Amino acid sequence: MSGVYVHVPFCRSRCSYCDFSVAIGKPDVGYVDLIRQEFALSKWSGVATTLYFGGGTPSSLPIRDLAELVKLFPVEPGAEITAEVNPEDVSREWAKGAVAAGVNRLSLGVQSFDPAILEWFRRGHRPEDVVRAWAILRSVGFSNLSIDLIFGAPCESSTSWGETLERAIALEPEHVSVYALTIESGTPLRGMVLDEEVQAERYRLAERLLSAAGYRWYEISNWAKPGFASRHNLGYWTGGDYLGVGPSAHSRQGAARFWNVNSYPRYRQRILSGLSAMEGVEILDEAELIEEAAYLRLRTSGGTKIKELPRWSWGLLEADGDRAILSLDGRLQLDGIFARLAADGVILGSGAQLPSPNG
Repeated sequence: MSGVYVHVPFCRSRCSYCDFSVAIGKPDVGYVDLIRQEFALSKWSGVATTLYFGGGTPSSLPIRDLAELVKLFPVEPGAEITAEVNPEDVSREWAKGAVAAGVNRLSLGVQSFDPAILEWFRRGHRPEDVVRAWAILRSVGFSNLSIDLIFGAPCESSTSWGETLERAIALEPEHVSVYALTIESGTPLRGMVLDEEVQAERYRLAERLLSAAGYRWYEISNWAKPGFASRHNLGYWTGGDYLGVGPSAHSRQGAARFWNVNSYPRYRQRILSGLSAMEGVEILDEAELIEEAAYLRLRTSGGTKIKELPRWSWGLLEADGDRAILSLDGRLQLDGIFARLAADGVILGSGAQLPSPNG
């Protein structure tokens, strides 16, 4: 088991684009005990190489609760321990407590430096909160910080997006995640249609500015300075096993995939009743495992093994020995490219190892 993911569902409010499992309001004072009980029920044994707290809003937890959760899971020496953080939650006390708890990587949910876009997203912070939080996190010793950004809001201009990227780069994060806005049916944005050409141009601008600043893309939505790729996420993309706990959390063990109930009240009720929170399971056959591994690898800069590079893919894929790697234009058409590769029968498997997170 390479990684453990802990879902913390609590949020003060729901962002306009969010369809994740969230519980609006203050964190449940008994949440640590729920996770403890679920972990015991899982009968999982082993030592994790990475531990990741996502949400929801992990930084909404009192720091003593986050520290208790960190201690709950056995991790190897030097394990990457990440927590997602909202800028408005960062105080010196919280930051120092996170360091003391062993958290060594934070992912800051910035999304934009444009106040109008932040308001449209229904975020709870302003651009100045990011700068304040960043100074605190650096001052207490965090040396592995990531910034999350979202592009494609209808009220966003090329100038605004460029300024957001430049302000993010100016903070000198070790890692940057850049996501295209997606429209989910269960959100206030349902029914909205986004301009794919505009989104493609936004992505190209991100690649241009980030690469010029020394960041290397290693997965379609992720760029990092050398040595700072997310080890936890690399585990997903390279086929590692992982355990997920908390509402909506997903797990993988070999060919098995299983996931928890999405609703926090249902999750809480099941755990308090001594029942498993699992809602579903699927077992992949050999062909499905090969296809999944190939797809995940194709998302990355390591590419995937291929028999030959079809003529139609020239300009979308680049050959590196027996591997096919997405070009910049190819990254914008991943799903269509993979479907054609699979239909052509030229995919061999998972591909070569990705560059080491330390190299």
